Order: sequence, then C-alpha cells, then structure tokens
Amino acid sequence: MRAQAQFAQSTSSAPAVTEGAYQPAIQGMPSSSLYPSLEELGEYMGLKLTSDEVQKNLALIPAADNQVAVPSEIGGMVRPVTGNDVGIRRAEIRPGLREVILCKDQDRKVGLRLKEIDNGVFIQLVQANSPASLAGLRFGDQVLQINGQNCAGWSTDKAHKALKAAAEQRIELVVRDRPFQRTITMHKDSTGHVGFIFKSGRINSLVKDGSAARNGLLTDHYICEINGQNVIGLKQVAVPSEIGGMVRPVTGNDVGIRRAEIRPGLREVILCKDQDRKVGLRLKEIDNGVFIQLVQANSPASLAGLRFGDQVLQINGQNCAGWSTDKAHKALKAAAEQRIELVVRDRPFQRTITMHKDSTGHVGFIFKSGRINSLVKDGSAARNGLLTDHYICEINGQNVIGLKDPQIKDILNTSPTAMTITIMPKVIYEHMIKRMSSGLLRSSMDHSVPEV
Repeated sequence: MRAQAQFAQSTSSAPAVTEGAYQPAIQGMPSSSLYPSLEELGEYMGLKLTSDEVQKNLALIPAADNQVAVPSEIGGMVRPVTGNDVGIRRAEIRPGLREVILCKDQDRKVGLRLKEIDNGVFIQLVQANSPASLAGLRFGDQVLQINGQNCAGWSTDKAHKALKAAAEQRIELVVRDRPFQRTITMHKDSTGHVGFIFKSGRINSLVKDGSAARNGLLTDHYICEINGQNVIGLKQVAVPSEIGGMVRPVTGNDVGIRRAEIRPGLREVILCKDQDRKVGLRLKEIDNGVFIQLVQANSPASLAGLRFGDQVLQINGQNCAGWSTDKAHKALKAAAEQRIELVVRDRPFQRTITMHKDSTGHVGFIFKSGRINSLVKDGSAARNGLLTDHYICEINGQNVIGLKDPQIKDILNTSPTAMTITIMPKVIYEHMIKRMSSGLLRSSMDHSVPEV
C-alpha cells in the first residue's frame, strides 16, 4: 500500500541545508528504499492539488528557507515528557472510535475532501475555518460511518455524494484517528534543535546521536503535524479543538486489548544470552531505523516480551539510527552474555483493530496467506475500520506470522467475542520479511500467547 508514503509535498523548493552547514548526518535511504522517490510523489493523498489550494487550506507555520537541526551534546535517551505536556495532548492519536457531529456552512459545505484507500475512506483535506475544522477533524482521519451508513468499500465519489446529500443541520460521522500516522516526542538541545534535516516537509536525514535519532524518528517520512498543529502547506491555522466523544468498542479490561496494546513512548529491555550465546533476534534496517524481523520461540528475546515489528533504538547505550542490518547484528554478537540493554519502541508500523463476533462467530473479513483481501458489508470488521491489503500480525496479542491459514482460522474461531487483531500495511510487511522463508517464519517465530 502506497498510502503510507503519499503525504503532501510542500510547494517550497528551497534547499534544506546550505553549503557549509553542519553535515555529520545519517544519510537518507537510497532510491531502492521502501518508499517511492520524490519524483513519484506527484499526488497528494492520491489526488492532485494545486499549490494555491494547499496554501489556502492546510498551510501552517511559515518555515525559514534553510532548516538544519544540529546534534545534541547530551548522550543517552531523553525521557519522554509527562502526559500533561500540551504538545503531546494536541498530537495524541487516540485508540478506538469517536463520534463527530457536523453541520454545513452557508455554502452548504462541511469543508472536507475524502479519499478511498484499501477499501477505507480517509480525510484528504480539511479546509481552514470550516465546520470540519471546528469539529477537530484532521488530515488522515479514517471515516467509518456517515449518518449511520458504513463507508467500507465506498468509492471516493460515493463518499462525497453522501456528504452532499446529507441534511444541513446535522451530519453524524464515526471516525478513527489518523491510522497511518504516528507521533514522536523529542527534546530540543541547548541550541534549540532536535536533530533532523528535512526538505519540502520530508525528513531526509538524522543528525547522529541527536534527540530525533535517539527517539526513533525515521527518514522518508513526511511531517504532518508539530505539537498537534497541521504543517502541510506551511501556513498557520487554528489548533484543533477537542470536540467529539470517544466511542468505546470494549472496556479497557479486555484481555485481548491488553495483550495487543501498542504502548506509546519508549521502554528498556534487559536481555542475556542463552547457552548458545544467542538472544533469539533477527533485525532489519528500514528508513535508518532498526526493527525486529524475527523473535525466536522460547529465546531470551521472547521471554523479555520483544515482538515482530518493534523498533530498537539503542543497544548497550549505542544509538542504532543509521545502522545497517549487519552492524546491528554484530553489536548483539559482541555484547556480553550476562546483560544486554535495549531501548525499544512498540511496533510503530502496526495498529490494532477491536471487533465483535456476530451470532455466527464471524467478524466479517476474508483473508488468504495472512493477507486481508475483502470485507463483508456492514460486518464488524468494516464498521471498525479494518482495511484490505494489510497482513494480520497478531490476534489478541498472539503472533500469527508464518502460520498457515487453517491455523490462523483456528485461532480466530477460538477467540472470545471481543477480538483484537494487529495489522501491518502490505508494502511494509513484505519489505520486513524479505529474504525470510515461510518455513523459517512458521518454525522459528514465537507464536506464544503473551502474558499480561
């Protein structure tokens, strides 16, 4: 799925770094990276927009011509700020669903442009000072329902027609917060920088040992918001409001939700090696970050709770940003047997969807070889925003990568009524498991049920 990479290009062509600027940065990915090149990104969330339209509607915070982030002189991980930080609260990507009530303006419009991606409907544009903007809707939000009608499988045109046909006084939407986006919290150093270089809104490189590198920022990603403010188009608009209540799909005590939880922030993991001097991990470099490609069953890594897709930020105090796969494996091999300290971010490319089985025991999706191919109309999967062209990574927190379809089906059938699955976009999943045989995934991957 290319949606993960198709974020807006700014109209500015100014270079990110001038000659003579500080240069010891980790260079961006080559043209063979996971994401398309800039030349291929001629569309904005799949639809061509003029520069005037972007400037008028989504612009925020004018940027200087040359923007350079310099490295911090402070080593080690920076502890994420407390939950009371206003930037964290504004940028929060909340789990579950929320209901948003809109009305039309004097021109009979709500100020939204939508886009169909993988059988889901997403917000492509929120016009400034529109009803949609005032209600707190954002670029990248997934629209699950419009006035009680499930949007799964709708075309872009059908979604726009539904908004156009809706009554002026009240339009009810059910929304999931920005499923293709993720937040990173960083600290400025004494010079006021966090340590990354960008051009046209795209992160091109990271400064070695800067806060951005230490906290897991990745190259070849676009900046959508800063402290919750949309910066696509680089002009100031109002900070989004907090209108709209959450719709609770299941209580927080559900064991499947707790096992599948993707926690924000960073965590420290202490490992030791087994009798064969191994920890049971296979790593993979993606976009200047190091990710866990395989966790072997019954290994020290498995017992420590590491999972497929976790991002490894540090190994024994060394920042992994910019490391190759080979360098990461060598660092593990050279580490002492008794104690290996890792700093980890939970599965940044994955997301969880909680659904309820119907009276026949189904949630309403069809899969083959672990990949979701289609959704059943008005089923729980469609209502809760499951997308096609995604792979199933976990069911209620249990890893199912490498298992055959009948084995996955058995786990689905024996799951409780409230079921949480963890999914990953096709293009990222296939890149992550590249050069790994299905037999290795099936026989070696940890498929145990995690403790909570």
